[in-house]
Formats: sequence, structure tokens, C-alpha cells
Amino acid sequence: MEQLNQLSIRDQNLKRVYQEICNTKGSSRASVARKLSLSKASLSSLADELIVDNLVTEKGKKVKTGLGRNPVMLAPKENTNFIVSVLWKNGYVEGYIIDIASGNAWPSGGDGRLILSVDNPEDYARVALVCAKGLTEKLGSVQRVLGTVMIIPGIVDPVREQILSYPLDITEDIGYQIIQDLIENHSDENICLMNDTAALAYGEKFLNHWEDPDFFYVNFAVGIGSVFYMHGKPLEDATGRQTQFGHIVINPNGPLCECGSRGCLEAMIGEKAVRKRWELIFRESGDMKLGEGNYYRVLREKAENHDIEAVAAMDEIAYVFSWALSNVVTVIYPHRVIIGGSGYELGETFLEKVRSKVQEIGYSYMVRDLQVNYSKAEKDIIYKAGAQYAFDTHYNFALKSIQGLHLG
Repeated sequence: MEQLNQLSIRDQNLKRVYQEICNTKGSSRASVARKLSLSKASLSSLADELIVDNLVTEKGKKVKTGLGRNPVMLAPKENTNFIVSVLWKNGYVEGYIIDIASGNAWPSGGDGRLILSVDNPEDYARVALVCAKGLTEKLGSVQRVLGTVMIIPGIVDPVREQILSYPLDITEDIGYQIIQDLIENHSDENICLMNDTAALAYGEKFLNHWEDPDFFYVNFAVGIGSVFYMHGKPLEDATGRQTQFGHIVINPNGPLCECGSRGCLEAMIGEKAVRKRWELIFRESGDMKLGEGNYYRVLREKAENHDIEAVAAMDEIAYVFSWALSNVVTVIYPHRVIIGGSGYELGETFLEKVRSKVQEIGYSYMVRDLQVNYSKAEKDIIYKAGAQYAFDTHYNFALKSIQGLHLG
């Protein structure tokens, strides 16, 4: 037990030092020691261990004015440590190699991307692992992969040991078999599974430096996902179990949702539902791919051209979303609501309608200062954020490993 406690303390101290070096992108030993209230000897020992582990490098001396020697600066070591980030999509998986030090895809030219088709729902994890292996083989001998993160549009349930994803047709039974296969055959391969909306929200908080400690992130996609950040941390974990915003019932007599209920938010304004409920609006557009925001985009374009049906549809979507959002704000009281995923395709008019409607129908005290904005993150933020989450949450600095299979 004492050894475990010592390892845990060592892990936390190494992590604190590494994160401080990453945050400043160049710090002297003395400045890190002062910031973290560590002795110079302790800091030097921790920094040396990070250097030996190829997580940190010495990048030269900073010229200073006045007396004393110029300090050697510490920086995260780029082009050395990677996590393979694989997103499960409808009918295929798409993976990138993410450099943990820079947060960027490697190499920058785009050769670090790999797309593989998936014919059956039960094959997603298997194909994702093939994708990860194919990407890993692109790296040189001096580079190392710390693990693989699989990002899933659905619930990752560590208690029931299963996945549930309506967009990917992964039922509870299929999801259970996927997890059991990973546990039985891949539990030593350093793998993290997480919800896609959780990854996007993590990107907002940590990669784009949102200052608000409490915010509610809504992911407009095939369905509707959400994550609530409280005091700078996601509610519970990255499994998607706690915030099933898309399955709030708006109209008990509404359309049947894939979850079995009627009138869920997802069944009324998710992209798949929009395509079905207003199919006449899209009759000239053909069969567009779901999950890319195509139907939201066409709906907005037609509404901007004063198509009567499209304008009515946009009004209903704004009203339904505002109604659901007002109820959520009453329960959790966030400072900011960020609309991400493909939501931006609905345009500025939609956003203004939501802001106005929330003020009209919400609890006035709680919505008075509420900010509702679109995410400004780049489209590939989900891959970077997923890799960063896996590293920040599951990498053990003392044991130098992500240590097996993690659900959320």
C-alpha cells in the first residue's frame, strides 16, 4: 500500500510539472518550482525524469537582463509522443495521429489520416484497432504511441460494460459484445473509449482556453448530445451517461424516438429527424450524408431565400431547442451555452431566435445573463481533444503508461 501511495504521489507531481511546462511553452526550473511551491531539488528530480522519459526537452537558454546566469528553458518535446485518435462515424472510422506535445495531427501534410469502412455495427472496434495499427506503422523507431482513443457518438457505459449508439445502429446487445471482446482480447493495449460530445466539450475547455468554469455544451449531430462543465470539470466523466439532453421529452405525442420514447429533443431536431420530418424541403438535394450538417445547411439556405416551409421549420427548431434549453438552465444554471457540432450550419438568424426565445420562456432570474454562442473550434478539434483527454486523464507518469482499457 505504501508503494502504491508513493507511486500515486510521484505520478501527480510529475503531472503537475509537465502541465505547467506545457501551459507556459517554455519555463525555467526555478520558475516552475516557484509556481508549484516545490523545492529546487524536488523540481530538478521531476524535470530530469520527464526529460529521460522523452516528454520534456531543454530548448536553450533565455536571455535575461541583470546579474546571474541565463536559465535553461524546459518545453514539451514535440514529434515524439503520440496518441491515435479514431472517430467512429456512420459506416466508417477515421483516425489521426496526434502529437501530445503540440496537440496537432502528425504529419502536418495529412498523411497521418486513415479512413476505413465498417460494414457491420459489431465491427467498429475491430476496424478502429486496424486503423490505429495502420497509423502507428507510419511512425519511426524514435517515436512512440502511448495509446488509442476511440471516440463514439453514443453512451460508453462502464457499469453495464456496453456501448449504445443509435447513429451507428449499435444496440445494447451489440455494444455489450464489443466491450466484452475488448476486455477479453485487448485489455493490455492502452485503449480509451469516450463519448464524442465529451471530446468536443473537452476541446472547448482545454484547447481553446474557455475561462467560464460552468458551461453547457450542446452537440448538434445525427442526434443531440451535451456535456455540462461544473467548476471547470465535466460532470462525472466522458461516457455520455449523465447528460442525455437529446432524450428530454418535449412532446409526449411527438414522433417516436429510437430510444423508445416519443417527442424527444433528438427525435424532433436532430439532423436525422430533420431530414425525415421535413423531407419535402430536401427533395431537390438528394440523399446527403448524415452527420456532416448537410441538412441543417440546406434548411438554412432555403430559409434565407424565404422558402415558406423552410422558415417555418427553422422557427419550430429554434422554439423546440429553446424550450429544452430553458428547462436545463433552470436545473444546472450554466454561465454559457456553447452550440457545437454541426449546429453552426443553422446560422446567425437561428442563434438570435434562440437567444430571444430563451429570454422569453425561461426562468428570468436564471437566463438573464446567459450567453448562447456557437463554438469557434476548428472542425478537427474532436481528434485533438480526444487524444488530449486520454493523455490527461489516463496517462500515469510514474508507470509511464496509459495502463490498459478505460471506458470514459
